[in-house]
Amino acid sequence: MAEGAMDVAGWHLSEAEVAYHKSLQGRRDTGLVSAIQVWEVENYQAKAKMARKVAENCPNLEFFEWYPLDDTIGIWIETLIPFPTSRYATPSVTPRMGQRMGRMRHADDGHMDLDTRSERSVGTDGESSAVKFFAHRTELSVSQSAHLPREVHSILARADFQEEAWSGALDVITGYALVVSSSTSVLPTCYIFPTPRDVSVEHSRLTPVAEFVPYDGAREPGLLVASPSGEIRYWESINAGLSGAEKYHKSQVNLEHTEYVKAIYRYENLVYIVLTSAGYLHRLTISTTMGQCNIIATRFKSSTYLQPITRYFFASNAKAGDSGAGIALALGLSSTKHSRDAWLLTENQLQKWEVSVNAWEKLDNEMDVRSFVNNTLQSRGIGKDGAHALDEELLDVAVDSNGIILILISYAGDLDSHSFSSGNTPTRTYAIVRLKEEKQVYTEEGLDPISYDMNRDPRPGTVPKMTLVDGGASVVVHFGSVIVVASLTKGAPSPTKRSSAVSNAHHKPTGATFRQTLTLKDPRNRTLGFGDAELIEGTNTWEIYSVVAHNGLLKFDVHADKVQDFYAGTPTNQLKSTLEQAIFYGSMEENPFLFSLSSHHEGSLDTAATSLSREIMNSEAHLMRPILDLRTHLAYRIGLLRSLVVFLVNNGVAGHLSISGRAQLSEDAEKLSVSSSLWGLVNANIDSKDALKEALEIHMKRTGEDLGEDPLRMFFRHKVDQLGVLLFGIYDRVTLESYTSPRTLLAGSRIACTVYEAVVRHRKDARPVYGIEDDDHRIAQWTSTASQVENFHRLYNAIAPLLAKKTRNLDQSSEAVVTEFAELREMLKTLANAVLALFSERSEHLLTVARETGDDRAYVELKQRFTAVRQQVVEPLISNHAVQTAFDLMAEYRDFRLLAELCNHPDCAKAFGNGAGVDDLSEGYILDFEDDFAFELYKWYQENGQPQKLVAQEDHHPQILGRFLEQYPDPRISWMHDIAIGDYKSAAGALAAHSERERTFTARKIVLSLEKLCELAQSDDLEALSNSGALADCEGGLETVSVQERLFIELQEVANLEGSRNPNSSSSDESAVAARAARERGLSSASQNIIKRCTRQLFERVALGPEDLIDLLTLKPLRNLGEETSSDGFFEACMVCERAAMRQLSSVALPLGRQQSALQTIWRRAFLCDSWEDLSATNGLTDDEANAQRNHTALFIFMQNLAHRPNSDDLWLDPAQATYETPSQEQIAARYPQYSQSQVLELESVYDAERTLLEERRANGLDILYAAMRMQLLGH
Repeated sequence: MAEGAMDVAGWHLSEAEVAYHKSLQGRRDTGLVSAIQVWEVENYQAKAKMARKVAENCPNLEFFEWYPLDDTIGIWIETLIPFPTSRYATPSVTPRMGQRMGRMRHADDGHMDLDTRSERSVGTDGESSAVKFFAHRTELSVSQSAHLPREVHSILARADFQEEAWSGALDVITGYALVVSSSTSVLPTCYIFPTPRDVSVEHSRLTPVAEFVPYDGAREPGLLVASPSGEIRYWESINAGLSGAEKYHKSQVNLEHTEYVKAIYRYENLVYIVLTSAGYLHRLTISTTMGQCNIIATRFKSSTYLQPITRYFFASNAKAGDSGAGIALALGLSSTKHSRDAWLLTENQLQKWEVSVNAWEKLDNEMDVRSFVNNTLQSRGIGKDGAHALDEELLDVAVDSNGIILILISYAGDLDSHSFSSGNTPTRTYAIVRLKEEKQVYTEEGLDPISYDMNRDPRPGTVPKMTLVDGGASVVVHFGSVIVVASLTKGAPSPTKRSSAVSNAHHKPTGATFRQTLTLKDPRNRTLGFGDAELIEGTNTWEIYSVVAHNGLLKFDVHADKVQDFYAGTPTNQLKSTLEQAIFYGSMEENPFLFSLSSHHEGSLDTAATSLSREIMNSEAHLMRPILDLRTHLAYRIGLLRSLVVFLVNNGVAGHLSISGRAQLSEDAEKLSVSSSLWGLVNANIDSKDALKEALEIHMKRTGEDLGEDPLRMFFRHKVDQLGVLLFGIYDRVTLESYTSPRTLLAGSRIACTVYEAVVRHRKDARPVYGIEDDDHRIAQWTSTASQVENFHRLYNAIAPLLAKKTRNLDQSSEAVVTEFAELREMLKTLANAVLALFSERSEHLLTVARETGDDRAYVELKQRFTAVRQQVVEPLISNHAVQTAFDLMAEYRDFRLLAELCNHPDCAKAFGNGAGVDDLSEGYILDFEDDFAFELYKWYQENGQPQKLVAQEDHHPQILGRFLEQYPDPRISWMHDIAIGDYKSAAGALAAHSERERTFTARKIVLSLEKLCELAQSDDLEALSNSGALADCEGGLETVSVQERLFIELQEVANLEGSRNPNSSSSDESAVAARAARERGLSSASQNIIKRCTRQLFERVALGPEDLIDLLTLKPLRNLGEETSSDGFFEACMVCERAAMRQLSSVALPLGRQQSALQTIWRRAFLCDSWEDLSATNGLTDDEANAQRNHTALFIFMQNLAHRPNSDDLWLDPAQATYETPSQEQIAARYPQYSQSQVLELESVYDAERTLLEERRANGLDILYAAMRMQLLGH
């Protein structure tokens, strides 16, 4: 049990009750409380016992209960409600009400005082005590006035308003409130007012009606109750409830069989008017005769010339069918000194009655109000086409201070002539018809729409009613779940301004109409009743109290002057006002109202939302609560911005925002989130605070702003929009001082990491709510401006050398330095993430801009830089043992080239303990990214001479490797893949290409052999295969290799022989070969250089190209090891030339001009290699000796071998054909690209000499000799 609570006779008392009773006991001797109140305190046990007895004896008893609290008394009328055992005292209305109405009770009257203190404050944030507003704007505010008693609240929370009838009211004259129900129950601790019992089934969904009976002076009011069946009970004082309320005065309203009491109205303090369902009015007069109280109930009698004579004489027997069921009654202005006008609204008629105080009444006139309303609507084009019935419904009537009659109506349509709703339950449109009666003539004064459209509320007791404010200038309409406050287009003279003597003029239309619709968010909740509007003395504010089932008493303050001067401005301003109400008040859990925004709203939602967002971010919104603690204040603003976007999303209008508007809202919330994180860092770390303060001081000097004694707090309160500028100053200062002040760099790094982590959190959690996709980069982010990206990069680059420097001296550092070093290493990872994220973000934005504008220069430039930056970011990570971070980042940003390099980086292999760890990573990336990563890895293998690793992929990913080799052919290994999959044709082609790329003729022979096998393996049709030429090419390649092998052996023997002859010579083997050839053939130094170069390559087993091989075969020594002649180099050269001409691969085939030049070279050197004497000398020789001499020359042997070669006609050249113009220097340089200019000139002179010598021999008969030798060999 809570401290201060107590048990009395088994009934638990709450702390409030104990305090109440103690207060009465303490004031008993002062005369401030009455004797009955003292008895109540002292005899609580007896009262509780009586209550239990009542509950036992009368289980179906209907009753009224009133609750006291402090110095106020509130009456709650309850019927058939099961209450818990304890009582919870709650005021019904603010004490100011009774005070203003002149109903104050004084101590010397023997009654309780009404509390004259100001309205109770309700704490809003724990820092201050203030009124708890549920809606607040310049024209209107709604606040919590009081809660219902705990028991009442509990019962109403469980009530089924769909079936049970409930009602309520608040009386501004007496200051008491009512809640009425049709159910019954027993109350263990209550004050009982027994009500008339009505067991009629027809009245099961009806509640009794009640009115307080005020008296002059300070006397407690009485209570008047009428049951639906017409039984009247009257208690002269509510104090009667203290003694059981068994004594009351009774009367009866005479009703027809189906007729029931609908409402009761106070005409004067002791005169009431009862309205029945049949449309009849009854006067209830309370009088006292000879000390005896009497209640007289009489039906109104009509007496007007407008009525038929039978109705005039037999009014009491007249039927209500002529005018329809009764709806509502409005008491108007005084007609005479002793009478007032009363306007009765029925289903069909509007009747004007003159009601006197002296028990007479007269029906002055009546009119067909339904036809009048129908004509009013049709005059505005509503329902004129007759497509749908208007189905007008008359709901309530009131009279303003000018005597203008206001009728609340609804109809199946709207005021904008839109199409009617289809279906069985059309939407109802509500409006107020204003009309004026003068000399029994009715004229229309206007039609005011009510901004509320929905179906009829089927719940009992929810017929819309209205309360006039400011003499009729404004109106409050109470629906079952909605309250609408609206100004009328032409109101009455303002009593507000009359009372304040400001102006006696009539209201003038301002061109704008104020509208505020408040909807209860809980569909199970509803309004129960309301009081009349009351002007707060000395102000222009009218207050209306409404009883809401789940929320108690709500107070509506209508600021009349603001409503009168209401200027709607632009629709955008209205949107912004709606948003303000929604986020400042609608987000409160205890707020009963649901704020909404139509998808058909007018105005710019972008402007309204972003303007409000910016005001909240910088603490400029006028509805914001003042909070001293900055952490709490930042969290409060973050919550407001979250409420803003949630409200837009929940109302289905977030999609109406442009991408720039959504991005701006997200950015504002993001900056607040970053500010909150930064302030948390400032509180925890003084270094970061100093860095922020110094940067802020620089910023203030630059802008000329003065943020007071605590500029940092003021910045985070009012200048958050400039956060990017502040951060720029921080990073700029930090990077400039990084080498001289490591501590400053550490502080700056903490700030940067805090900013980045806050941004990441916000975007992960909030951006989907704002409808911003991760791949939508149309709007530049504040974090990725060029300056922000650059400064994050500079900060990262400043950390790397500092870490390298500290690493060298870490063993001699203090524990604090080691700790800072470890922290800096961790921040290096975060900053690496930040740098790459910002670069990526900006790159994506520039790409989007490039696509829109067609200008991609900025994007291309940044993309190239981004590639370099990734490399720069990776290296410090590796050196600082953050290898996994490096891998993760490269994988995240899909830099597969750099990722492939990391997989082959030696330091990365060390970091994972062995190469197998990196191989596992590579394997994982191939599985994750497939071709994208694998291709880059395979290219790295290609470029770095690691074909064996590429070949190894055949076992793991043959399909990926196959696709790679298709896109990036690699003859070195593609044939291996082709052979593995049985694609011998492709393998043969790859081997053919690869053979010419093999450097040595030994390897080339192997490749060509494999090629031949593949050619033979791919087809069983050897004839077709031979005709294709591929096999011939392969065999020709093998023949060329065989030539080089024989030549290698031959020249090696020459070199060995020369070396044995000159053991002291230091010349190389190639020089020895060249010297031998020079001695035998008289070659020039240029020709010897050709021999040296080609022989050196041959001895290194380098496969010679066709032209180099031809040079060596035609310039090599002719004599070998004592043999008369060496191998026929000229014939082999011819075969090489022929195969080169036939070879299809571009890397081997010779251009046509070079082919002819090579063949001419072969024949020219063959014509010149023998001495002319050996060829032509016959002097002193027999014919056989001369022939034998010629047959042993190199020329004859060459021609003889060629003659034996079938199909060799194209290879024969006569001396004339072998003669050609000396090649130009350009042609020689193209043939020998490795030669210097002097070597080219020297070779040019050799060609000239050979051409000259050949021409001399032709002059001496070479042509005849060639022809004779050919005739001898070929026969032609």
